[in-house]
Amino acid sequence: MRCYVVLAALALTFGLPPPAEGAEAAAFAATPKIESDLKRGVSLKEDVQKLLGEPQGDGECFLPGQDEPREVWYYSDIEVTGYRQGSQEIFIDMRQQILLVFFKRDKFDGYLWTSNVLSGKTE
Repeated sequence: MRCYVVLAALALTFGLPPPAEGAEAAAFAATPKIESDLKRGVSLKEDVQKLLGEPQGDGECFLPGQDEPREVWYYSDIEVTGYRQGSQEIFIDMRQQILLVFFKRDKFDGYLWTSNVLSGKTE
């Protein structure tokens, strides 16, 4: 995330235009394909990697109700969606999405996806 802050500061310094007005940040492009292309308990790590690419990190989780820990692959997508300069500060709007893919004994076991982009209307 620090890299994007530096890039935004450089863009302001060199007078680059902000992102287009009304530009929307896209969701993970492959997220809808996870449900159609991957089968829980059948698809292998190679299938996930073919669909999503190399993970940006990995780890392990053990949640209540599980009989054994699950391996987790981490993917993130961060985009500067806008910025504005205050009197002594720079405000940066960012969209951050995180995708966690779970494996049980090297087979796809599900996923979790989250984003800081709010959906719906506020009044």
